[in-house]
Amino acid sequence: MRARILTWNIHKGLHWAARTSELEPMREAIRAASADLVLLQEVRGSEAQLEYLADSLWPHHAYGRNAAYDGGHHGNAIMSRWPIEGVHNLDLTVWRIERRGALHATIRHPETRERLHAVSVHLDLFESNRAEQLERLIRYLSAAVPAHEALVLGGDFNDWRVRACRPLAARLGLVDAFRAAEGAPARTFPAHRPTVRLDRVYGRRWPPETVVSRPVLPAVALGDHLPLLVDARGSE
Repeated sequence: MRARILTWNIHKGLHWAARTSELEPMREAIRAASADLVLLQEVRGSEAQLEYLADSLWPHHAYGRNAAYDGGHHGNAIMSRWPIEGVHNLDLTVWRIERRGALHATIRHPETRERLHAVSVHLDLFESNRAEQLERLIRYLSAAVPAHEALVLGGDFNDWRVRACRPLAARLGLVDAFRAAEGAPARTFPAHRPTVRLDRVYGRRWPPETVVSRPVLPAVALGDHLPLLVDARGSE
């Protein structure tokens, strides 16, 4: 695993309280992180919004719709510096009122030519539904991703009781980067006073020099979740 990875539930580009658009400062915060892979949740389902966020830094990007409603839809997105060879949007919906999914992109590193699998996920608010969604996700990834290939899974797990870490480690070999570095998953919600551990970045075989952080954001840029940044690139 050699990549710099950012995950963030951007709350459709809205401020956490005022419900005003904060897409511009969010874009600047994403750009400042200088990640190779950006895994986003609650992206408004318009090509214009995703292209605006990707700009020229991430020429390769993909979107997977989760929820549709009057006036639009939103879902998960992946932005990559490296070519995306394939995309699959996995429907994880258990309860139709809470539509959820996982977006899987197969990426080819331009120098090593190795394949990397990046997955942006958003799970349900209810624990019983999350358990079923996690089982579906594990079964899918077990079949779709060869065990020897790099896999990163990031997003909003809504997993405040920290139930996902054990099955992901046991069945897919995935380790939460923040738990490995700090002893526990990161506190990410609510963004203005984070107390709950909802968001994760899991990977296989993190290098020992992996660094984890919570990017500092201007106050106006805050959605309802904090972004998480994992730097596993090593010395460059």
